[in-house]
Amino acid sequence: MWTSKPRANGRAPGYVLGATIAAGCALALMLVHSVFVATEGGQLADQQLMRAANAAPDSWHEAGFALLGAVNAAFIAAAVGVIVLIGLIRRRPRSLAVALAVIAGANVTTQAVKLLLDRPYLGWGAHNTLPSGHVTVITSLAVGLAMVLTPGSRAAVAALMCAAAAAAGSAVMICQWHRPSDVVAAVLVVAAWAAILWPACAERRDRYRGQGGRPSDRHHRPGLGQGTGTAGSWPGPAGYPAHPGGPDLRPGPVPPAGWGERAGGPGLGDRTGGALQRR
Repeated sequence: MWTSKPRANGRAPGYVLGATIAAGCALALMLVHSVFVATEGGQLADQQLMRAANAAPDSWHEAGFALLGAVNAAFIAAAVGVIVLIGLIRRRPRSLAVALAVIAGANVTTQAVKLLLDRPYLGWGAHNTLPSGHVTVITSLAVGLAMVLTPGSRAAVAALMCAAAAAAGSAVMICQWHRPSDVVAAVLVVAAWAAILWPACAERRDRYRGQGGRPSDRHHRPGLGQGTGTAGSWPGPAGYPAHPGGPDLRPGPVPPAGWGERAGGPGLGDRTGGALQRR
């Protein structure tokens, strides 16, 4: 009796790795809070690092205030709109949904953590500002943009994400809006959400790995469904298999006369009839 074997894929390992990284980020966030928020020495070190950032040149302060001032509701809506537009143009609804989930999940988590975690008064402020909301917004938008872009631009996208996180973190510290621990916690929140959901974004790409790419890509390759108008090959229409050029052409049905000119090939319809019958 014939039975089908389940195809092995990398989904489970990807999700397990993502969950492991997310758990590590959560533990790291709690460690940051325990050291830099819950202890007097940690609060003092955190405060001194923030004051050291305030010694930056005036031009850095101006750039920092300009960046933080630009992060408002209109900016967030415009950035999300660009991400949605790119996802729709590239026809990647799964990647788009994952990107939006990362952006929403990270920002909701940041606001929830601010309310849930307590900052004891040890001489350096009693209001909890961990994690930074501005850093979460900017970093999560950069990650969401990375998820809807092409895989070939991963290096540039990685640089974009690092630059966005660094710029946002530096700005909030230079402008004395947040302490370094707030910045680190915000990055950890975004990293946790990205680690959990990124496997779902890459699942569609992995499905066609080793099969010559997506069916639409294979359909548009020369000799695999559409012709290029070069001698020795003919573009197979619906119902006709495509034949690569070469001295030993496989036999196949002859397309209608003149079909090559209609498909854009220079005179292919006049010579494919005999060429296809050669062995």
